[in-house]
Parts: sequence; structure tokens; C-alpha cells
Amino acid sequence: SNRNTIINGAFNVNQRGNQTGAGASNVYLADRFFIDVNSAARFNSTTPDVTDLPGFTKCLKIDCTTADTSVASGDLFMLRSTFEGQDVQHYKKGTSEAQGWVLSYYIKVDGGPFTGTAELNDSQNGRHVNANFTATNTWQRISHFFPADTSGTLDNDNTDTLRVNWHFMAGSTYSGGSIQSAWASRSNTNTAPGTDNFFGSTDNNIYLTGVQLEAGDALTEFEREPPQVSLKKCQRYFEVGFSQIYGGSPNATAYAPELQCPYNFKVTKRSVPTITTHNSGSTRGSIAVGPNIKTDGFSMQLDVTDASTPVAGGNFDFDAESDF
Repeated sequence: SNRNTIINGAFNVNQRGNQTGAGASNVYLADRFFIDVNSAARFNSTTPDVTDLPGFTKCLKIDCTTADTSVASGDLFMLRSTFEGQDVQHYKKGTSEAQGWVLSYYIKVDGGPFTGTAELNDSQNGRHVNANFTATNTWQRISHFFPADTSGTLDNDNTDTLRVNWHFMAGSTYSGGSIQSAWASRSNTNTAPGTDNFFGSTDNNIYLTGVQLEAGDALTEFEREPPQVSLKKCQRYFEVGFSQIYGGSPNATAYAPELQCPYNFKVTKRSVPTITTHNSGSTRGSIAVGPNIKTDGFSMQLDVTDASTPVAGGNFDFDAESDF
């Protein structure tokens, strides 16, 4: 168990919801899967049901809605998942006992076949290794056996340390070099050689699921886990919730001009999160997050402004973001 370093590789968790008309900026398409993009292409992303791949119930679907038929030198479409250093220590990178890396995933496309690039990026030390893949209109399991790397140790901490990247578009800035089958210093030109344009037509769709990264040299069956287990892992980086506060006294403004209430996160966050509120409402006061925000929770504050009743309160939906 716990062979798979990838979190949410079966795409059972999508707390942020579907993305519509995405592509103008970087955004999460599902929990733990983020895009870096520079292109005129636009797309919708969903996590639909899978009915034609036994053993899987969800996938990530990227649906091209605005094509980019002329890829400029600096154009890029990269899907990535990022890992903390403390979660990749068992690969023993940078030591004489370094382990190999086996990356596998199920993929199919509409409008293909297309060739893309899969890459491991040691973002701490500026090193990478990559390989091409070809996706067709039927599900296939792609596997890459990347070698061990005895250079570039990885810190045992909670920072951005290693990334798995898939390149679905790459202008000459990122594709003018050559594939790096052994770990090497990362350069733009060697990032995604041989990558086709997956977004040349609005008929093109990408489907991805069953993503796994494991240590060693052997490919194993995709490690399945209950959706609720995946959700808890994802909530270390992003959590949605609802919080409310109510209080009273014989004279609210005189005896309780400021009410505070704690909210405990379901899962301790990777770092102190950014709290974004939605659908807030209050009665006889103004409500806000703070003054305390920590990795295990936050306080919410109600400033009472109306003494006409001894009761005041408020509530809001929130997102707590501590992802990379």
C-alpha cells in the first residue's frame, strides 16, 4: 500500500468544480492537477464518469473550445502535479541508493493520434528527465521507466520539490532541443521536444486517469483507494467549508461589540492557507475572517453595529488554499 506518490490520480476529487473557458491564466483543473498555459486556445475541463475503462469511474477531460492553429515560439500547455519534498524521500534522489521512477497513466484523445511529452522536474535542483508518448482514440496505459538520479538531493520539507508534467502544446522555445532520457540540468529547449499541438481543433479532447508514480523499476497495478481517502489527502492543500457565528447579550454593542469564533479545518494544511469567502451574510454587524489564520484553523470575527436587538450573527462559505 501507499506505492503511489500521486494524489487524486483517479480524479475522484474536484472540490473547485469544473472550469469553463479556461486557458487565459493558470488554474487547477482538479485537485492536485494544475495547468501552466500560454496560448490562444481555450477549453473546458470536467471530471466525467468513465464507462469504457473497467476499474475506473472518473477521469479528467480537457475539451478544446477555441483552437490555436498557429503555435508561437513561447506557447505552452502543461498539466502538472507538484509534490512536497517530504513525500518523495523514499526515491533517495541524490544518493548512492537512488531509486528509479515509474510513471504510468491511462490516456485517450479525440482528434488524434497526438504525441506529447511526460516529464519529471526536480524543481529544487533544476534537473529533469522526460519521454514522449502517443495518445490515440482508445484508452491505453502509458508507462515511463525513468532512471535513478544520484545527483541533487531533495529537502525533507513541505516546499515545491518535484513536479510531474504533461506537455500538450510546446512552441519552439520549449521543443527545439532533444529528449533527456537520463537526468540532466533543465533547459527550456529540452522541456518538450516532439510535442504535437493537441489544441489545433475544437474537435480535440484529452481524457486522463489512473495516474501513478512509484519508486523502483517495476510497473504495478494502479493503486486504488476509496474516494474519501483521496479527499482527505487533497484537503491538506485545499478545503471548502461553511462557518457561522452567533451571539448575544442584553445590549449587543455594549457587551459584545466584537464576537469571535474558531473554525477547525478537517485536515491540517501544508502551510498557512489563504482564506477566500463566498456568499457571506450577517445580521446587525459585519463579518470577516481573522484575526488568526493557522494551519489547523482560523477565527472569524463579527463586529456588532446595531444595538436594537441582543442577537447578532453571520456566516459564509469559504475556500482554504495552501497548494503550490
